[in-house]
Amino acid sequence: MSLKMLDCFAVPLAYITILVIQAALVLMGYYCYDYSKISQSNGNSSEWSMWIAAICWIFAGLFYLLIACNWKSLRISIAVVETAAEYFSDTKRIVIIPFIYFSVWVGVFIFWIWGLAGVASISPTGVVAISP
Repeated sequence: MSLKMLDCFAVPLAYITILVIQAALVLMGYYCYDYSKISQSNGNSSEWSMWIAAICWIFAGLFYLLIACNWKSLRISIAVVETAAEYFSDTKRIVIIPFIYFSVWVGVFIFWIWGLAGVASISPTGVVAISP
């Protein structure tokens, strides 16, 4: 079920993520700018919030330029994500096999810790670790 959802929503989610990042940078800049204007009307110094607003807007502009200059590469990478999502949804064992191996190795690790605790508990004096 979740693999089919990944197949259906991989491409829209990639484009939505780009839009959300751009909108977040612009809105954070506007919020800091608005906060600075409110603080100045109250007589407080708010130079730092103007700097943060400028930095957010600069990052938003750089992000926009980065996306605009690399649009073709971005579309290719989203197509690769879409192809990978289709492959994962068609081949379910790729998702299941790593969980099986992980579970086996967790069991092996717990067995080794149990064995180490057993060996460490063998001592003629009953003291396992002696501090200097």
